[in-house]
Amino acid sequence: MELTFTEENHKYETINDPSKKWVSATGILKAFTEPFDQNTVATKCSKNKKSKWYGLSPKEIIDLWDKESTRATTLGSWYHNERETELLACNTIQREGIDLPIFHPIMNGDIKHAPEQRLVPGIYPEHFVYLKSALLCGQADRVEVVGDVVNVYDYKTNKK
Repeated sequence: MELTFTEENHKYETINDPSKKWVSATGILKAFTEPFDQNTVATKCSKNKKSKWYGLSPKEIIDLWDKESTRATTLGSWYHNERETELLACNTIQREGIDLPIFHPIMNGDIKHAPEQRLVPGIYPEHFVYLKSALLCGQADRVEVVGDVVNVYDYKTNKK
């Protein structure tokens, strides 16, 4: 099986079997989350005296939200790219007195290929995490394997 990811359309595919429809981790979470109704929420915020948006029109509130969303996305993308660039500039990083190799993502042009699932000690930036039997996949910002311990890091939450 050769699982790939194309950033441009955010699509996961199996090269030798395009009939397989992979579901991303983001997609599975959206299936269990109610969509955000910005018009209803903005209207409530504009009328709630305790809201910091009180007195603004729903359109003004939505415009402010859109502006903040753009700012947060831009800043988040910058932070993510900085961490990834920093990591990929190294050959090894020391953890617990051990030099861990950095395993770069497997790229072919703009298409990323999933590595073998058997991880050896090291650091894996932008690592594919997938469950073939359920056709679920996603990418972890950083996976570290030290001895028998596997840590998965998410840059947005700054947590492992």
